[in-house]
Amino acid sequence: MSMKGQSISFEVKGFAELDKLLTQIPIAVQHRVMTQVIAKGARYIRTEVRKAAPAREKPPGVSSSVFKHTPGHLRKGGIIMGRSPKKFRRSGVISLSVGFSKSGGYGGFVERGTDERKTKKGFRRGRMTKAPFMEKAFGASYAKGIEIMLTEGKTLIEKNIKKYVGMP
Repeated sequence: MSMKGQSISFEVKGFAELDKLLTQIPIAVQHRVMTQVIAKGARYIRTEVRKAAPAREKPPGVSSSVFKHTPGHLRKGGIIMGRSPKKFRRSGVISLSVGFSKSGGYGGFVERGTDERKTKKGFRRGRMTKAPFMEKAFGASYAKGIEIMLTEGKTLIEKNIKKYVGMP
């Protein structure tokens, strides 16, 4: 597992049994089934990353109009699950990513922190201290996400084998 910018990539081993089962159903169905399997594991990982995201508390007496995003935005909707680009889907590659939404793009600054920020006129705007949460959450939820993919994958594939091949 390696951290590159705002995404984490990893290699999964142990899908040999699923691959054997998968070859028994029509090719048109294989892609849909594997997308569903990967999505179930990615949803679990996304949920765990959201839980680990830091949530700023609104100070008492401060109006909410001061904040660009409501406190806790990263937890509620700033972390999303995205699909692979069309060019990859056409070539048969299935991938889903867990990352920051457009409105949660500041999550990268929260994760890695910033240096001293200044405006064009030289006014100091402070620095953001590092609050790494994403890599830790990926590491903690990775194994369970793979386990979900394997168990759900076997169930979905067996269900489709019964449906398309007619096996008991």
